[in-house]
Amino acid sequence: MLGCCDVERLLFDYVQGTLEPEVKHRLDDHFRDCPPCIEFLRTYRQTIDVTRRFCCNRVEIPPTVRTKLEEFIHAEF
Repeated sequence: MLGCCDVERLLFDYVQGTLEPEVKHRLDDHFRDCPPCIEFLRTYRQTIDVTRRFCCNRVEIPPTVRTKLEEFIHAEF
């Protein structure tokens, strides 16, 4: 049986469809019994969808947002 911590570790491969069938089956079992993980999966997929739409439309980031983002990145790394 897989737990919530395993979901975080395996979620990318799960959404991409690259997990081995047995691991996918075990994750599916976990999702059936864990509403918080189902919600996490739902928001993870929504994030991917929004990101794809954003990237495909080539939306211009406002200068103030770009500056704050750059400052954040430089401060963290």
